[in-house]
Formats: sequence, C-alpha cells, structure tokens
Amino acid sequence: MRLRAGEGLLGETFAHFRACGRGRDECVVFWTGPLGDREVADEVVHPKHSASRSEYVVDPAWAVAFALDGARRRRSVRLQVHVHPGAAFHSITDDEHSIVSKPGALSLVVPNGANGPVSLEGCYLAELQRDGSWRSVPPAKLIELKP
Repeated sequence: MRLRAGEGLLGETFAHFRACGRGRDECVVFWTGPLGDREVADEVVHPKHSASRSEYVVDPAWAVAFALDGARRRRSVRLQVHVHPGAAFHSITDDEHSIVSKPGALSLVVPNGANGPVSLEGCYLAELQRDGSWRSVPPAKLIELKP
C-alpha cells in the first residue's frame, strides 16, 4: 500500500516535534484518514503523552478516547510518526509499543529532533510484517506527499 498525504501534514508534524520535543525529547503524532480510503492520510493528531530522550508514552485514557472518537468519526491511524533526538531508527521499544498493529502498518522516525529541513529525507520508515517483525522501507517508496 502506498500512503497519499498532503505536504502540509509533514510540516505540521515537524512543528509539533519542534515545539513539544524541543530537539531533546521524543514526541509522537498520528496521521489519520477516513475508513473508506485506506491509502489517504489527511489529519495530524498530537496525543497527550509523556516523553524523555529515549521514549514516549501515550496517556492511556487519551488513547481510549482517541479510539472511540476514531470509531465515531470513521477514521483510523495511517501512520505513526515520532522523533528521535539523534539518529532515526526503529528501536525495540518502538517495535513493541506501537499503536499501529496490523500487518502493513507504517511507523516513521524523524531524526535530529526534527531540526533539519521538513522532508522525508533522512527519516526511517518501518512496515509491520505478518510475522510481527518490522521491515525497513525507503519512505519515498510507501509515502507520497501531495501539494
């Protein structure tokens, strides 16, 4: 599956990371889209969470409310995106605590506190496999940013 998203989503994502993570802590957002078109992401959601240099934890009560709201609005998460203060990679914590859990799910990691150019370049994209493992995929292969 190739995910189509407006370029504005990436800019909004970087803005959240720069404000919330401040270049030193992890931060997370979810790109969501309508249930009727699984290949479209058209909204950025910044969850209530705690964070440090090495992890983020989404507030459990917020996650329940988010799931219920998504069901009511007929929307679901298309892409989990978070920032690392240093290099972009998918850590064991990222593997084990992802909000996206179906094969084909995507998780994007933005490097260097999102302090570089607003771009997919240098980002790390992981795709969840049927066996539960995560496979590295070039972001441009599965994410298409549209003006």
